[in-house]
Amino acid sequence: MIVDMLEGFTRIGPLASSRVASLIPAQIKFLNKLDKDSHIVFLQDAHCVNDIELKHIAPHCLAASKESQVCKELVDAASPYVKTFILKRQFSGFFNTDIEQLVGGDLWNNEWVIFG
Repeated sequence: MIVDMLEGFTRIGPLASSRVASLIPAQIKFLNKLDKDSHIVFLQDAHCVNDIELKHIAPHCLAASKESQVCKELVDAASPYVKTFILKRQFSGFFNTDIEQLVGGDLWNNEWVIFG
């Protein structure tokens, strides 16, 4: 599960950070070593202008914006695997998202590697 490795946190926008962008090469190496039957889940901010989070943090990663897109290198590195993109409108990827429908009861019964 790759959390918020987005253009808006790596390269463009008010919350972009070169420190976060510097994580990408190591994440690509990790993805390249996964078993062929791995399933990659990308959690990504896709905010609306009236989201509560944006009252406390600078507006960022608005839905369908360039900022809200997963970094292309990670999507490319994940290309051999099943991929699912879960949009979220708040900090948590588990609150008001489709993640539980995706993994059902198996969420807690499988091994997950989470990074971002």
